[in-house]
Formats: sequence, C-alpha cells, structure tokens
Amino acid sequence: MRRRLRDPRPWALVDQTIVSGCNFLTTVVAARNMTGEGFGIFSLAIAATLFLSNIHRATFTQPLNVLAASEPAERQMARLSALLRAHVLLVALSALLLAVIAIAFFPQPGLAVPALLYFACFALQETLRRHWYTTNAIVRASFNDFIACGGQLAAVIAIASLGHLTPATAFAAMALSSLAAFGVGMFSLRGQPRGPAISLRELAREHWPIAKWLVLTVLAIWGAGQAYPLLMVPLGAAAIAAYSASRNLLNALSLVVQSLGNYIPSVAVSTLRTEGLSALRRRVAIMASVATLGSVIFVALSFVFALPLLDFFYGGRYNHAAGDFGILAIGAASSLLGAIFGAYALALGDSRSSFFANLGATFVTFAVGPWLIAQQGTRGAAIAASRAAS
Repeated sequence: MRRRLRDPRPWALVDQTIVSGCNFLTTVVAARNMTGEGFGIFSLAIAATLFLSNIHRATFTQPLNVLAASEPAERQMARLSALLRAHVLLVALSALLLAVIAIAFFPQPGLAVPALLYFACFALQETLRRHWYTTNAIVRASFNDFIACGGQLAAVIAIASLGHLTPATAFAAMALSSLAAFGVGMFSLRGQPRGPAISLRELAREHWPIAKWLVLTVLAIWGAGQAYPLLMVPLGAAAIAAYSASRNLLNALSLVVQSLGNYIPSVAVSTLRTEGLSALRRRVAIMASVATLGSVIFVALSFVFALPLLDFFYGGRYNHAAGDFGILAIGAASSLLGAIFGAYALALGDSRSSFFANLGATFVTFAVGPWLIAQQGTRGAAIAASRAAS
C-alpha cells in the first residue's frame, strides 16, 4: 500500500482532477452567484488571464520540464530560482498586455488590477508545480494544488455566502489562495542545495529554442477556441455569460483529453519499439473507433440533457443556452478526437501536425467567427467554435 501511494502515475490523475474539478466548481459558483453581466465580465477577464498563463507555460514551465528532467538536483534548484526571479519581468510585461486588453475589451478596465494579481500569484505557484513534476515529486504537487485550488474554491464559496461575490473579489480570492500555496511550497524547499546561479540571459538562451515554437502553438490554440469571449464583446456581457456557462460544463471533458494526452504518447512509443508500426496502426484504429463511438454518444446525450444540466448547475439562470450547449458539444467531442490523433503523432516524432491543425482552426475563428456572431449572436459563436474544433 505504501509503495502504491508513492507511485506517481495515479497521483498525476489525482492532481489533474483536483485542478480541473476545483476550477470547474469555482466557475459554477461564480455563475450562480454573480449577475449575468458580472459573470460575463468575469469570463472576459478569465479569458485574458488564460492567455497569459498559456504564454507562461510555453516560455517558462514546458522548457523547464524538458531541460531540467536530465539535470542534477542542484542544477534543477538553480534553474527554479532563476525562473522565479524572471517572474518580475514577466509580471511587468503581462501588466502592459493586460492593460491593453482591458481597455479594449473589458466594460470594467479596473478589473485588470485584481486579474493581474491573480495571474502573478498563479504563475509563481504553477512554476513550483511544474518543478515538482519535473523531479517526479507529483505527490507534493498534488498537495500544493489542493491548497491553491481547494482554497480558491472554499474562499469563493465563503464570499458568495456573504453576498459579496463580484469579479474583483473572486480574483482576489483566487490570488490569495495561489499565493498561500506558493508560500507553503517555498517553505518546503528550504535547505535544498542549489548549484551555481543561472543568469537571466543564460536562462533565456536555453529556453528560447524550445519556447519559440511552443508560443506559436499557444497562439494557434488560443485563436482556435479560447478567443470567442473577446469576439463576443459587441453582444454584451450577458451573452458572454451564457456562452461561458455552457463551455464551462463541457470543459469537464478536458480531464479525459489531458489524461489521454499524458497516457497515449508513452504507450504508443513503447508499442512502436516492441511490436512495430503495424501494431501501432492497429492500436490507433481501435482507439479511434472507440473514441468516435464515445463522441457520438456524448454529443447525443448533450443535446438530450442540455437543459437539465444547465438547470442543475446554474439554478435556471442560463437555461436559454441549452440549444448552444449541444452545438458546442460537437466541438468538444472533436477536440477529444484531435487530442488522440495528436498524441499518436507526437509519439511518432511529429509535433507539427498539432500546430498546423490549430492554425487552420484559428483561421476559421477569425475568418468566419465574427460574421457568424454578428448574424446569429451566441448561436453563431457556438457554430463557429464547433467548426473550428472540427
């Protein structure tokens, strides 16, 4: 039992469940307790901070995972220290970018300040989390995420129970929980031996060859599906709230998508090495068949149970979005299939297919999305998002 509890593989799933589950429930609490306009504004700010977090992942944590995996412990700690110092520059640049986004898209530009505080605290905690993943200390990452995400959910529920939940107070609660987790994490690292200090110039020189392609992929992924709340600004905050409420429920599928993305490449590589290409093709065919059948069932159930689901989670506030929910489910199912094929392509050493697929989806988003949104409102946004994902 002790050996199984220390096995990092189940803990990776536990950790992802904590993060995805708490973020999902936080959004549900926000949607149920904010006004329609308030939740729409909150969704816009979340879209902006999500964009910043994706850039952070591409430039900081994913290169960290690659470069530090084969380094000795002292060098890993030195790299972590350098990355934490680099956050001063990251936050300054993010403040400028977030200010521009807020002026252009937020009905409440002042919300950029608590949103920036949240992103800064989240980025620090996320860097620690990825350091633990790199060093195979996933149990530590799981407990730290429980503090950050569980604390975030508890704080948002407490504020909502007092009747004071607004976009600003929600971001403040999220920032404080991430900061608390970061503080606990740094305390647990005290006394760890560190190698010679790494300068920010050296850090940039090592990270950039990996980060430059990841940043392009992030931009493509963001344009493929995450830009829609910003494109919907002309429709008003209430329309954005209805769209975001449906997307949040469908984001529950991301746990399956990310789990498959973590699981498939290693298994596929092992199959290719031990059984050959023909065996891998059989696995791909079986997985594609099962996933396609599951996706068809998922979409059918989404159309049937859209209204009961929206009513249950949001207390009747967004029942009018039931038609859009089913359409968005088609895009969510397509994303699942895309993640499966992308993971197998990655196992074969092809990282370009994912980039070009998302680049094509980004083209659909900006070529068709604004026109459909102008013509059909939230229904047009749902159609465009599903077309881009497909």
